[in-house]
Amino acid sequence: WRQIVCVQGFAEALAVQRVVLHKPNNIGLPGAVYLALRMALWKLLSSHFGMLAGRKLEWAFLALVSAAAMSKKPLESTVASGSFAGWIVSMLSGSKAIHLWSCGFLASLGQGTSHRISGELGTLEVLQQDSVDQTSYELAHVTFFPNLLFHACYSHLRNL
Repeated sequence: WRQIVCVQGFAEALAVQRVVLHKPNNIGLPGAVYLALRMALWKLLSSHFGMLAGRKLEWAFLALVSAAAMSKKPLESTVASGSFAGWIVSMLSGSKAIHLWSCGFLASLGQGTSHRISGELGTLEVLQQDSVDQTSYELAHVTFFPNLLFHACYSHLRNL
């Protein structure tokens, strides 16, 4: 699974380019620099894999992401800490569970990237900007979105 951690850097580099920096292109110098630095860090952490094994680091990370979720802008802070830092914590602790959990945040980054490419705001971004509590709508979104995705894929393939 450590090789998967390496490969997910490409998706993160794309997200840095499109979501974090709001660049109009998918590939560019900022994304390439991020990818190079991330690969170097992955190589370093691979040689120190599991050196902080134990639950203290994992609990500290869970506390960090929980605190981020209570911030005024929970979407950016939880996705950033969960995806960009989660793989580091998983490598240091040797925890597959933390890695899989961080992949969920990476999926949110992927969705944000697809929204940027299509030129529209993501649903979660719209809900976060609303002054009314939109928690129930957010829950509906994350459970209904996979159904919409499958329907769109089916419709596209049927029309080929």
